Parts: sequence; C-alpha cells; structure tokens
Amino acid sequence: MELIEYIRLRNKMTQSEWENSFEKEEREIIILRHEGGGSS
Repeated sequence: MELIEYIRLRNKMTQSEWENSFEKEEREIIILRHEGGGSS
C-alpha cells in the first residue's frame, strides 16, 4: 500500500477502528544514537 492510500483510508476511519489498528501489547524500543563530531 502506498502512503497516499494509507492516509486516505486512515482519514475515513472511526475512532474505534483507529484505536484497533494499534498493537494490543506494549513493547519497549531502545534506540542508540551517536551525535557529535569525530575524534581529532
């Protein structure tokens, strides 16, 4: 499904349909990021 099709379908959802589109269980996601310059 292309993004534009997904957005059009999502805009037609009822609140109950929208809520049911999420996962039923929570998951923990750990993201490691590195910011800054390199070494000199």
